Amino acid sequence: MNIRYNKDPHNRYDCWEYGSFTIKKEMVFSSVAKLEKVVGNLNKLKWERFHNVVVPDFTVEVSDHILRVEMEYVKGDYMQSIHHYNVVYDELVLRDGDWSWTDYAPRNFIVKDDRIHVIDLDSYGYIKFEDRQRKWDESYGIFAPLIRSYRGKNQLDAKLSCSDLDYLRLRKLLVSVFNAKVERVEEKYYAKIDNSTYDNLEQLMSYLRLLYSYIQNEMDLNPPRHQQRKNILKELR
Repeated sequence: MNIRYNKDPHNRYDCWEYGSFTIKKEMVFSSVAKLEKVVGNLNKLKWERFHNVVVPDFTVEVSDHILRVEMEYVKGDYMQSIHHYNVVYDELVLRDGDWSWTDYAPRNFIVKDDRIHVIDLDSYGYIKFEDRQRKWDESYGIFAPLIRSYRGKNQLDAKLSCSDLDYLRLRKLLVSVFNAKVERVEEKYYAKIDNSTYDNLEQLMSYLRLLYSYIQNEMDLNPPRHQQRKNILKELR
């Protein structure tokens, strides 16, 4: 914690003008090459600019094979909304170029004042889009239906064989809410979502409501009770 005291004799000595908390991370490397790679990545990170993703102020110090990173402490919450996951996907996965974050675990992001703060700074490095997409799928593949810009392997695939009016309404819902690929077909079923078929509108809407609730519960880092989660999974089968 860094504190600058007010030394004015006319004021109390125990009153400080400002205070800031910092976190220190110390890493030991087995080779100079690995150390220099991470230091180079951190130096490049200092020049990066984002819109809704914030990189805390940080300093780097190297001694022998030891790297010390001191960064601003960010007090906030973990990501718990669809909006926040969309921001991470848009700005860190879809971003132009081959430099971004290589680890998208929830613990690496803190939300403060509705902006995403990255806290695992040494996870920044060279990573191509295909690898970023793969890592995102590994961590958040189940969230795909609610990520507006997602076009990966987990995108919802919807085939509709319903009436014209139902098709127009369902297509709007599936695209705007679930970011689905929607196709009009002529089949005996009413609708098909991925590998499951539905015979009428009521069945389909029941599934979509459960799917939405399930994804929201998974996004919540304070998950529902075990039995509640089992019930949701049972309904989705």
